[in-house]
Amino acid sequence: MASKEPDPAADHVVLVCPSCGGKCRALAAAARKALRCPRCGAAIQPNSGSSQVTTIQPARSSSSGRVVRAVLLEETESTAYTARGPESTRPLEIPEPDPIEDIEVRRKRPPAPRAPLWSGVYDFPWHACALRAWFLFGIGLSLVALMGAGLSYVINLYNTGATGSMIFFRVFILFMKGFVLFFFWTGTYAGGFFLATIEDTAGGNPKVDWPEDSIWEKFFTFLYVCWIFLVSATPLGIAASPLKPSLGFNIFAWSLVPSTIIVFAIVLMSALSNNSWGLLWNWEVLRHLLVRPHVLLLLYVMSALLLAPCLALGYLTIAEYSHFLFLAPLTGFVWSACLLIYGRLLGRVAWVVTGGHELAQREARPRRKRRR
Repeated sequence: MASKEPDPAADHVVLVCPSCGGKCRALAAAARKALRCPRCGAAIQPNSGSSQVTTIQPARSSSSGRVVRAVLLEETESTAYTARGPESTRPLEIPEPDPIEDIEVRRKRPPAPRAPLWSGVYDFPWHACALRAWFLFGIGLSLVALMGAGLSYVINLYNTGATGSMIFFRVFILFMKGFVLFFFWTGTYAGGFFLATIEDTAGGNPKVDWPEDSIWEKFFTFLYVCWIFLVSATPLGIAASPLKPSLGFNIFAWSLVPSTIIVFAIVLMSALSNNSWGLLWNWEVLRHLLVRPHVLLLLYVMSALLLAPCLALGYLTIAEYSHFLFLAPLTGFVWSACLLIYGRLLGRVAWVVTGGHELAQREARPRRKRRR
């Protein structure tokens, strides 16, 4: 096919590599000289007979009146390309590579981490995009820990007979109101950012944007996370019910620990993959995890390691308030950090098991300098 001279009025041109046949996009001014193919590294000469050049002219949409870019490829009779929206960041979806890719954007894309389940995960709360969330959530969760210690104090006074039933009821209601208020207020913002961390990370984005939802949308997002946690804890809670006569009522509370470590992560990723409040199980998610047992094992081990300090500090601050009440600020900020780390870890697991990390590594290879 005969080549065409790039139109100076066009914004971009589409170049077809004569070596690998891949398509790439470059500015019209830059396309007057030789460029390297971002996939195979071969030189592309726009004015040579071996490469194909197609101009991208600005076109105006007749329906909306806004400017869109239409790409006309010579090798097909009629192919229409419309403006694409932002790439989906839903987890457990393998991103499809764009057949026409901007060379300038490709050069600025951050490289994929070599150890995705380690690099940028455990220091995530102190990244620039998450530092504000860690600080605000830490303050809110510190107040939750203080209110929990107050409830434990009031209950202990009542059990020892140091206060009457009427006074106990009034003080208990007072501390319960504060506990519920701070819990739901902090959870409303923490739940939205927690899910945004999972979704953005699963899409391969190193930065997490603060969700611009209304207060009611954030509140229902928090209820959504609580609903998934409740569903995850139900099976093990029912299975532990025969042990109640010998171990007491606390068996239900302790059954939440294995539920959080083993069940919650799979149910949450399944729910996000299905994008539904009711469909909370996805066999494809489980299959992706089972074919990579090292990823599943690492997820369970790190979930247990993150949960251990949260439980220990929570017990000392709330149950042993008489000696460790001063740990309330530390407890809140540790809870906040572990929550953000856990969300980042779930997002990276979804990115790895769906093949998104391998795709990002393949796209980054042509940018390396080739040895002569």
